[in-house]
Amino acid sequence: MRRSSLVWLAVVIVLPLPVLWGLTPWDRGPGVVQVLALRVPALLVLAAVAVVALVVRRWWAAGVLVVALGVGAFPLATAGAAGALAADPDRPTLGIVSVNARYGLADAEQIVALVREQEADVLVVVELTPELVERLDDAGLADVLPHREVLPARGPEGSGLWSATPLRDGGEIPGSTMRMPFATLDVGRCAVRVLAAHPMPPIPGAEGTWRAELAALGLFLRSDDGVVDVAAGDLNAGLTLPTFRAMLGDSLTTARSAAGLAWAPTWPTDTLRPWVDLDHVVVPVGTGATAAGTHVVDGTDHLAVSARIAPVC
Repeated sequence: MRRSSLVWLAVVIVLPLPVLWGLTPWDRGPGVVQVLALRVPALLVLAAVAVVALVVRRWWAAGVLVVALGVGAFPLATAGAAGALAADPDRPTLGIVSVNARYGLADAEQIVALVREQEADVLVVVELTPELVERLDDAGLADVLPHREVLPARGPEGSGLWSATPLRDGGEIPGSTMRMPFATLDVGRCAVRVLAAHPMPPIPGAEGTWRAELAALGLFLRSDDGVVDVAAGDLNAGLTLPTFRAMLGDSLTTARSAAGLAWAPTWPTDTLRPWVDLDHVVVPVGTGATAAGTHVVDGTDHLAVSARIAPVC
């Protein structure tokens, strides 16, 4: 076999691996989570090399790469198709905005403007610092969302949520690295418990903590205690990662999927474009959604996310 053929054989064996591996239930091993999180850039590289194979008439290599590209891209392109459920127009809805404030540096006036623009009933902020709480107050957040359950902290550990309607039964998930407060509000006849979600990121050496905190989050959201559980925030995971899909299981989905929309990246915004879907609103399967979007907020490297959901109880 000629050397060029051996090179193309190596390409069609190695290049699709990070794309196809993400379809399996496994994301363990050094660097595996980080590689799988970059599945979309890997898909773009795969597409570019497939074009090169076509140009140089390596038809068999192009065929293999195109098949791998289609298999890898299809689940992300159709992420919302299977779970889409139109919200009942007569059912009360809950509008949510979620922001990762990047160590409290996000622009408070833009956050409040986004809340007003989206007519949000709830705001979730992770990486919430005491200084950002003050700036949000100065920007008039209490005028639109006067009720709060906030646990600010220095660095990335703080989180909080604000609501247009009274909150009750506040608390936080115990034992998590980041503080994750929750509180319950009424949406029509439904009692909805909103959690400000921010599990440990899967940085090298901390993948075990990341998996454990995502698993604990999934158990919390499946609690059968008569309330509808919703989590919003930076979940440090997305649909390209098997651990996140396992957390969702058969009973949870994202508001974006519930709205019938495809995968959307939210981080990092300080590069050419975001590549990783870290920020979500997680809802029970069967929840209707009329909108889900992403928004730029200055001062943070995450896109804010918004959703309008119709809880079912």
